[in-house]
Amino acid sequence: TRCTPETDESLWTVQLYDILGTNLNAGERIAQTGTGLDDRYATRFEHWMRPEELTVIVGDAPPLQFEHTATGRRVRVRFHGCGLVWQLPPAYKLLLAGQPDTFSNPFTMAAPVQEQTLKKGQLLRYYPGARYQHLVLRREAWAVPASDLPSAHGNESAFTYALRLRDWANERFELGRHAYYAIGADPARPYKPRYVDFEHPLSLASLVRDAAGATGWIRFEPMDPSPEHLLRFDGHGHVAELMLEL
Repeated sequence: TRCTPETDESLWTVQLYDILGTNLNAGERIAQTGTGLDDRYATRFEHWMRPEELTVIVGDAPPLQFEHTATGRRVRVRFHGCGLVWQLPPAYKLLLAGQPDTFSNPFTMAAPVQEQTLKKGQLLRYYPGARYQHLVLRREAWAVPASDLPSAHGNESAFTYALRLRDWANERFELGRHAYYAIGADPARPYKPRYVDFEHPLSLASLVRDAAGATGWIRFEPMDPSPEHLLRFDGHGHVAELMLEL
């Protein structure tokens, strides 16, 4: 993410603040003055400015500027979270004219795919992972046609079937015990993977139930970071989604 540099200290920085309907997290306050169409958030700021207090100034460079009508002071409106700008109503986007230069989300870009053919003619797709030091940016993944998932034998116990399914996965992937899976997931689009424990029959039963009758591909990813390296609070590991402003 690259946003316009804040170089002119004479400008009055005003934060556009609103809780997006699709985002349940409250935004972080980054300025002393806030603005928005919903005055209930005014108490979170030292000063609150209604959008109608601004005068639009049309010019060549930049093409659109704002001025506080009562004081004549130039105003720049900023929104914390460039990646969420597209969710804002059109009236808010107008206030942010000129703020973001470019935005691309590397975590939703499709990983390069490598196709392999196994000994029995089965197809396998491999997606390399990506790390920055100890930070996992993208987990490596393997995908197989949903029809390749072995089914249970008629008189086979759940435990025996779990062991056979685990061996089947270990022959093809480097997953380990803890992994995620997604059925029919497009790697180029965001998706929600589901957890599977390859040593727990009930967990594997959920995988088999989800895959029953499925078409397309099943994507497997190792649980990385592993359970012992999860984010810890009060001595316990937690799976968490963290939003970072880069």
